[in-house]
Amino acid sequence: MSLCLRLSHIIGLPNGLHILAGAMRIAERSVRCEIETSCTRVDHPTDGQYWDTSSGLFDGPCENDLEFRKMRDEELQFLKDLGIVDQHPKHPHWIRFKDGIDITLSITTQPASN
Repeated sequence: MSLCLRLSHIIGLPNGLHILAGAMRIAERSVRCEIETSCTRVDHPTDGQYWDTSSGLFDGPCENDLEFRKMRDEELQFLKDLGIVDQHPKHPHWIRFKDGIDITLSITTQPASN
């Protein structure tokens, strides 16, 4: 049995935005935990702490598996799209998490343009 939910269905639920915001927070925490436990911590003398995403995140036999590499790239892009990580200016595979970021969702409606 498969479960297929449409975004419009979830949003239409009485607590739909709460459900989606919770799912986003869970996804963000999950990827952050994976990075912090699987990647190498880099303490740069002038730029602070970063995580080296070129190592870790499926390091080992799976590292050459295209599916795992695709998943790693999707996870990193997810964090960048949310705007909760910064990349080091000289080492793009080094990232650090921004503090104080809270994920909230809102829906605005605009009149249809003719």
